[in-house]
Amino acid sequence: MNILIKYHKLSLTDSLIVELMKKNNIIEIISFDSDFDKVDGIIKTHKIKKQKKKIKNK
Repeated sequence: MNILIKYHKLSLTDSLIVELMKKNNIIEIISFDSDFDKVDGIIKTHKIKKQKKKIKNK
């Protein structure tokens, strides 16, 4: 399906971001762009969440 038709309310860049997020099972984005509010299944936030657990270096 043509990405621009599927996400006709978004710019090309935003459409590609959403498509990649959905293909990679990513549901949250950090952004001030209100266009992401128009997409079902995407959660937009303005803040980076602190990790509760430290990741060990390999």
